[in-house]
Amino acid sequence: MEVDGPDISKYGVIVQNGSGIASLVEKLDANGAPSNLASIGRYVLKPDIFDTLRGLSPRSGGEIQLADAINIHVQWGSVETVHFTGGILIVGQCMGLWRLLVINIGRNNRAKMYVTVLRKPASWSYLVK
Repeated sequence: MEVDGPDISKYGVIVQNGSGIASLVEKLDANGAPSNLASIGRYVLKPDIFDTLRGLSPRSGGEIQLADAINIHVQWGSVETVHFTGGILIVGQCMGLWRLLVINIGRNNRAKMYVTVLRKPASWSYLVK
């Protein structure tokens, strides 16, 4: 998905190799992003990705990164990308939650919607009935 401007820093970024993928990099500053092609974190993976993950060492913070395993598979030539042109809603952010509510109300104006938004330190929780 193409993301322009500072919002690209919210996503992993695809480094292109011609019309394919050279690598996937984790969230970067918008000025350091190698492209405007965001990896929105929707993957269809083969079971062998788990063998690759088991062979990785944790990075700082003690986490094993899926992007590292995907990059290994990129080098093997076994990764394909799909250019997504639709939109996404990030409901972990206030504006994304509002957009979700507006879309749902617009689609079914007879439905009774009860929405509870609970503010938590780093995230939003919501309930739509």
